[in-house]
Amino acid sequence: MPDHFHLVISTHSAENLAPFRLKDPHGLSRVIGHLQNAYAKRYNNRYRRVSGLFERKFERKLVALKEYFRTLILYLHFNPQKHGFIRSYKDYPWTSFQEYLRSNNQALINPQKVLSLFGSRQQFLEAHEQQDNIFWAKILEP
Repeated sequence: MPDHFHLVISTHSAENLAPFRLKDPHGLSRVIGHLQNAYAKRYNNRYRRVSGLFERKFERKLVALKEYFRTLILYLHFNPQKHGFIRSYKDYPWTSFQEYLRSNNQALINPQKVLSLFGSRQQFLEAHEQQDNIFWAKILEP
């Protein structure tokens, strides 16, 4: 999105982490903060700007329920369409949607983890088509 971004980051469970990783409960938040800071510095340097780039600190939400995770994936794929940046969620190049359709996925995502939440690749596509129908029904209703 031109004015914000979303990341879904999956971590290992506490039982599968090295003990030193558990010492800092905000470690992942700190990494994301450093990422944003580095990006802002690079952006400001490139465009000869000064001051903050991001309006507020990033938000984070724990996703513990599979149904919420499914809903979140659909929301993220439809967000550019919802905000009017593109006509169809299928056309936005900066979401992971197309990565889930590739058989030789080499991105930083785990397609099997997400597709398994939907049951299969076909059910993943059907959920998106159903969400698209709901989206356009809301737009077109009198």
